[in-house]
Amino acid sequence: MSAVRPRYALYWRGPFEERVRERLRPGVRILDVGSGALPAISRAELPAKSNYVGLDISAAELGKAPVGAYDETIVADAATALPELRRSFDLVVSWQVLEHVESTEPVVANVRSYLDAGGSFVAMLSGGLSPFALINRLVPQEFGRQLLERLTGREPVTVFPAHYDRCTYRGLERVFSRWSDLEIQCYYRGAGYFRFNPVVQAAYLALEDRLEHARSRRFATHYLVQAIR
Repeated sequence: MSAVRPRYALYWRGPFEERVRERLRPGVRILDVGSGALPAISRAELPAKSNYVGLDISAAELGKAPVGAYDETIVADAATALPELRRSFDLVVSWQVLEHVESTEPVVANVRSYLDAGGSFVAMLSGGLSPFALINRLVPQEFGRQLLERLTGREPVTVFPAHYDRCTYRGLERVFSRWSDLEIQCYYRGAGYFRFNPVVQAAYLALEDRLEHARSRRFATHYLVQAIR
């Protein structure tokens, strides 16, 4: 697959990590929203005198993170405003989290309030109109977890409910309308969900090729968001 489709040969987290690195500097204050057990930034990458805070709704997930991964942790729903965090950060990061929140708007509004002037938000999320997202919406949650385990090898406990609220190009534009600057990059990379059947996967890849060629922003499988407060 990767031999004929260069997009699948690229390191998947590369674009996200590159955008984050561009914003790292000594003393930077970072909030990681929803990464829990898997911090979006490794301790080795953090600049001197930085402060890296992990926010997650689950204390158990935060507790699974490597020792010393975060300087501080906060157990809270990302959709609940925390006034004490207002203007406390220079950078907020989020890896594959926004598609899981019930309502994206309050989360994005909270993130904006937590950023100091000129602060940035870098987030990667799954598109709400991708084939796997549509399938995910149609099947019961427990069955969906079992199906993902069978198709992708993921443990059911690592599969969290996804709502895909505003997880489209236009939806994101609306949610970030108050921000001073916004860039949304589209990606087309969902074939891994169909590897259980080579025929189905080939059909999907043919469709995905057309979407990428047409630059169909509406049906992108993933979006990389870069926004400035």
